[in-house]
Amino acid sequence: MRPERDRSHAHTAFGHSEPPHAGDAFGQPRTALPGRRWQPPHIALLLLCMSVSVVGSLATRELTSRLESTGQYSGASAAVSAPSACEPGRLPQLASVTADQLAALRAAAQAAIAPAHGHGYQWGTVSPNDVWSDNAPERGAVEASRAARGPGGFEMREWAPDPQWGSSYRDDIVADAFLFLTARQAQRFFNEASRASCRSSADARAAREPAHARTLSWVNPDGEREEDLFMLSGRLVYRLADVRPQNHQPPPSRAEVDEGLATVEALACGLSRTRCVRSTVGGVRA
Repeated sequence: MRPERDRSHAHTAFGHSEPPHAGDAFGQPRTALPGRRWQPPHIALLLLCMSVSVVGSLATRELTSRLESTGQYSGASAAVSAPSACEPGRLPQLASVTADQLAALRAAAQAAIAPAHGHGYQWGTVSPNDVWSDNAPERGAVEASRAARGPGGFEMREWAPDPQWGSSYRDDIVADAFLFLTARQAQRFFNEASRASCRSSADARAAREPAHARTLSWVNPDGEREEDLFMLSGRLVYRLADVRPQNHQPPPSRAEVDEGLATVEALACGLSRTRCVRSTVGGVRA
């Protein structure tokens, strides 16, 4: 059982600014914090800055031209960008399910994150590629006719109190349930999805619990450190994800990453109904 953390010194983690949260974790815009009104700089200072900028731009352009002529520069290779969505090759297709079967997948995803005692803010159907891209789920398919069939993938997202720092610091927690045509296809997806390849700053390893699950810590396409857990059950593959409150400088410590991994492991223990040593999340036994 994971003990309840002392929350009286949360400011030591993030300073005395507004409590951070995982607002950009899965494509949700972070609420802007109040700040000082912008004051126009002195006109002389503004003109000086503009002059320096123009001179610097001309010098950079001349240097770039020289390097290109000698083959020492490539604009494409020199570009620096944020982590981008990387998707692997051909993935197995999801099974086609009825509305009742999709409702069962939704219930499984909802049950998986219930012990976190969070507030759901988004849900809907997803594709296997979404575990790489973190695209938002599509809600429209859920509201379609009960006679319609669709792909067997469902996702639930919620804001939940951070297990270490309390309710003022929100985690973005996600649960996915994917149903494939065969157990062999599910196994292939599980193997591919739980690998570190095609992800930024990733670390993949066997979960401490439950047995046979795999965890993955990586920087998602929105630039947030994320902890995932993948679990295989016949034709089903589950993913549980947690993005904790974090400052980007410096990056999260190993202890903070382990806290996120402990959260998804505890949720997985409740979903698999297995006996786990660390089977608590948010101080509540899963």
